[in-house]
Amino acid sequence: MHTHAILLFALLTGPLYFAQAQSAKLQDESFVQSKDDTAPTQYKPISLSQAIEQGYRENFSQQQRNYQKRVIELDYKDASEEFWLPTLQMTLVTDPQRLARLHNGSLPGEASTKAPGGAFGFELGEYTIYNWGRDYLAYQNQQTTFERGSQRLDEQRRELRHDIIIDYLYVLTVQELVDIKRDQLRHASFIYRLNRERISAKKINSQDYFQARQEYLKAQDEYQIVRELVVEANQQLANRISDQAGTRYVLNQSLSFTKVKLTASEADRLVIEKNPDVLSSKALAEIAQREEEILRKDNLPLPKISVNLGAYNYRFGTGRNSFRYETTPGSSDIDVVATVNATWTITGEGGFLNGRRTKRGALLRGLARKTHEKAAFDGQISTRELYEKIKIYETQVEILEARSLNAVKQYDVVLENYMNKKARFSDFQLALEEKNLARSRLAEIKFEHSKAKVLLARTIGIEDFPGERFEKLVVSRK
Repeated sequence: MHTHAILLFALLTGPLYFAQAQSAKLQDESFVQSKDDTAPTQYKPISLSQAIEQGYRENFSQQQRNYQKRVIELDYKDASEEFWLPTLQMTLVTDPQRLARLHNGSLPGEASTKAPGGAFGFELGEYTIYNWGRDYLAYQNQQTTFERGSQRLDEQRRELRHDIIIDYLYVLTVQELVDIKRDQLRHASFIYRLNRERISAKKINSQDYFQARQEYLKAQDEYQIVRELVVEANQQLANRISDQAGTRYVLNQSLSFTKVKLTASEADRLVIEKNPDVLSSKALAEIAQREEEILRKDNLPLPKISVNLGAYNYRFGTGRNSFRYETTPGSSDIDVVATVNATWTITGEGGFLNGRRTKRGALLRGLARKTHEKAAFDGQISTRELYEKIKIYETQVEILEARSLNAVKQYDVVLENYMNKKARFSDFQLALEEKNLARSRLAEIKFEHSKAKVLLARTIGIEDFPGERFEKLVVSRK
């Protein structure tokens, strides 16, 4: 009985005791935590090119696109053969054949037979010789739709590559931020330990001691925040390339800073030619123009010239085996014929003589053209905005490189002066904060610069900039 009570008490008070112990460790002046004690599922070395290759191969959305592209290819072949070739078909139709009789009825009538019967045919079908271009316009619309659909799948594959590059660079950046925060924590911990010894020897006042302790705890907090970013960045990349949850990537590369070589005028020209939204709206404008032309031709009494190539039929059954070629029932003549099939509305839907229908086609063509113009305009605006951001980032990187170098030198001088009691703790605090802020800002702006370059390429509609592969955004660490 007592054993169960003790066990129950332990279960109830265990979490509380653990929380109190953690709090006590934080209150304890000797508490130092800088070790990463998380347990990821696995560590995985990977490079940028390997991540891209794995994304192409394993990403679920890309696998779906691979199937979709094959379906589009089959649909395109169907449409092409339907337009260019006669529809040749083999048919087999059988009469009802009795397999068994369950009940003999008393009524007279034609009974089913046990002998097989039916017809086997080879149909050549009807072939349109000339239709004033209406069928060809419809075929061109199908062709444009299929080609643009296939092209869009290729563009989405390219966008996947860009996403992987951005995710990979982000992992690199947050890992660098972890190193910066770890260095900050190391320096804050050193000064905190130093001041703890000094206050024990009564060489400093309590203000310096508590300021040092506060700076140390602040560094601990900021370090934990960045560790959380590392988890999120790794998981985002793992999701993109279909690695298992909890994968922690080991990257032996670092971000390389290179200025963009593409000019603004080249970017403006390329976005008109290759931007996905521009290409899609252009395809829709072409389709709308052909649709309007089809409506106009449908509204005229234009004859359709065609030929019926007939069919070869073999009929079999009890006492009626025969083989013949027919174009129409009872005839084997092959004639080129002209037919007119036109309807004009007097009142009702479509308007008088289909006037509203043809006007609607013209309006839809104009709407599609304006949509195309807007897509081109928006593409140029987005391109110019990203291009100007890149140029600003390049200026910022130059400034931050100088600022970071100066901040490191400043910190070394202030630290030495503080150790020799020639500087106040507030001077040390500002120098440490400035050093870490400058280094962090430099890492972040380098990432934003590379990210903007990739997004600019995506907006333009290209894999890489001319003469510049994005795999070169990283270099191997020595």
